[in-house]
Amino acid sequence: MELLDVTLREGEQRAGRSYTVDEKVTVAETLSALGVSYVQLGFPVADDGTGAACDRLSIDAKTTGIARVLERDVDAAAASGVDVIELFAPTSDRQREQLLDVGRGELRDRIGDAVSHAAETGCELHFTAMDGFRSDPDFLSTLYADLADAVSYVSIADTVGARTPAGVSDFLADLSAGVNRSRLGVHFHDDLGVATANALAAARHGVGKVDVSVARARGRSSRRSGRQCRLASHSWARVCSNTSPGCTRRRCSTTPRRSSRSIRPASAASAACCSGPRPAGARRSAFWNAPARNRRPIRSTRCSTPSRLAGSCRWRRHYRSPATSIGPGIRPGKPGSSGLGS
Repeated sequence: MELLDVTLREGEQRAGRSYTVDEKVTVAETLSALGVSYVQLGFPVADDGTGAACDRLSIDAKTTGIARVLERDVDAAAASGVDVIELFAPTSDRQREQLLDVGRGELRDRIGDAVSHAAETGCELHFTAMDGFRSDPDFLSTLYADLADAVSYVSIADTVGARTPAGVSDFLADLSAGVNRSRLGVHFHDDLGVATANALAAARHGVGKVDVSVARARGRSSRRSGRQCRLASHSWARVCSNTSPGCTRRRCSTTPRRSSRSIRPASAASAACCSGPRPAGARRSAFWNAPARNRRPIRSTRCSTPSRLAGSCRWRRHYRSPATSIGPGIRPGKPGSSGLGS
């Protein structure tokens, strides 16, 4: 899979943010050294810095500039010296009607004319379907067939940031069998905090290119959630391996907690696993200190507190040890707590 970094173009869409030519050159050289395939420098028809940066760059990554399906945009991109001209146009019915006020047939004609004109420049061509994930999959499949011989990639953009991984998978599966997924690209925004998950879902379908950015520097909803990162690292750090054959669960180092949602019974292997000695780091409680024979299962439940339990500990066998079965010197739980202790 190839990566196209859009930091320099998308980052400038943030309020009060712009990059000097020196900054663009430095960032592009660094990104190329990191191994990205494409670096998107800007919007040449509206940004003189794109051409100035291209004149000073000598990098392995290919430089790209975006252009609307207009001849003047294509000419400006070609004159800037970029290696790749990335054409874009709205393909969803809503944006096509509101922004261009044209029908599907006329839009296909405009895109075809612009691609033909851009092909004369000798640059590599890409096309991005704005609001593509809200477009008709059949229309996108037809558009792909129109462009397959002229462009290297057809990218599908989640322009409004409304897609989730399940929706991405469903949409890509709905495209016709004639669409070569390895020549598709995806472009996501992080409004819902799932841009990376969406990209991974697309990768499972074999897409060949993903648009990325440094520290998610984007036009909106750009900052990575510190809470999500802390929660994920905290959860993974607390996972402990399960060595019992046949057990499909993982045991975490916190005391099991009760949940009101009963999902399904636990397997015999899981019950045997959970009857073993107390894991290292587990809190002292009536459950782990009681003899294994006195640990009576309540129900098999789904973990309802992922911030306290391990992230991959999806299913949990919950137990309780009645106060009557607790041996001498072991403190029972609080009244009404089913003997779990604290």
